[in-house]
Amino acid sequence: NSFAQQNPQAALAALQHLPFGQQFGAYNSIFTAWARNDPIAAKAAALKLPPSDARDQAIQGVAGAWAMQDPSSALAWANTLPLGPQKKSALSSALLALGQIDAASAANYTTQLTNGSLRDFLLGNITSNWAEEDPTSLLAWANQNLTGNEFDTAAKEAIAQMSNSDPADAATALAQLNDPNLTNTAIPTLALKWGGEDPQSALA
Repeated sequence: NSFAQQNPQAALAALQHLPFGQQFGAYNSIFTAWARNDPIAAKAAALKLPPSDARDQAIQGVAGAWAMQDPSSALAWANTLPLGPQKKSALSSALLALGQIDAASAANYTTQLTNGSLRDFLLGNITSNWAEEDPTSLLAWANQNLTGNEFDTAAKEAIAQMSNSDPADAATALAQLNDPNLTNTAIPTLALKWGGEDPQSALA
């Protein structure tokens, strides 16, 4: 990483001499380090690579590192890419990086995407990570911004994480939502966790 930060072009040239198996993941590391110092040069170099897994890794590295510094610019660039693996990698990396800073902003951005499969993929990743950090705020956001299967998926993630930390709160939240689909999918996880810790309360 330090070599890539100091001289990314040399690091990239050296990478070409390694066996293919040792190159796996290295493109992401090099372009992540490069983009921390110079995202404009890094993105230009990434786009010059021939279409391949290596190029997808490079684009992912650039988008994630750039989004940690300037999420709006990183997302704007990701949206200029043609629909396909490159755009999916760039948006995913940028939004996951933004999610570490402001999960609600990342989720709100994702809900504006018009491509259904891309939206589902990215929203699933963001809400899964958000649930691990703050399931209560995720549940409140989902209740205001999502409906149908999207709501059920995000809420299930939140309830599952709440079940690990405070099953009673998870049960209260589940009852307040009064969503039969969510209840049917969330209760097994909640019952297993709560029943192992306090079976009498869980039964009640």
